[in-house]
Amino acid sequence: MVYDAVNAEKIRPFTDKVECLPPKIVSYDLDVEYYIKDTADATAVQKEAITAVNEYVLWQKSKLGRDINTDELIYKLKSISGIKRIKIKSPDFVSLENIEVAVANNISLTLKGREDE
Repeated sequence: MVYDAVNAEKIRPFTDKVECLPPKIVSYDLDVEYYIKDTADATAVQKEAITAVNEYVLWQKSKLGRDINTDELIYKLKSISGIKRIKIKSPDFVSLENIEVAVANNISLTLKGREDE
């Protein structure tokens, strides 16, 4: 798409050689454990947690150079009514270059139990 745009008959760079290269993929594993409040509906919370993780994975890979940062995932999970505590086992923070994109390989989301409010 970019290549086609800069090589169109009416719009062309005059002195530059255009190269379109795929981004460098930086793979990571996502391993999350969470606890719910003792009064929470476990099934409903699990559905919302899965949705939040899927949204995070999509958000993470939707922009070149976006650092691998689980703060966004914690924010999404904490906004779910019924989740009490979250433990991100992996990944750690990773700074990416503007030609890199983060892609999740293995995703693990585990409900570890209930805790008193």
